[in-house]
Amino acid sequence: MSKAIIYRIDEDAIIIIEVFKKTTNKTPKKVIEICQKRLKQYDLI
Repeated sequence: MSKAIIYRIDEDAIIIIEVFKKTTNKTPKKVIEICQKRLKQYDLI
């Protein structure tokens, strides 16, 4: 079982957006949608 981490590096922070079990080579659509939503919320701060 592998795990994947999706993150973003900004000038002043490293943002861990999602950690999930990697069962296939393709990132699940649901995970991508969650990450996009979280980044939009973070960028509003």
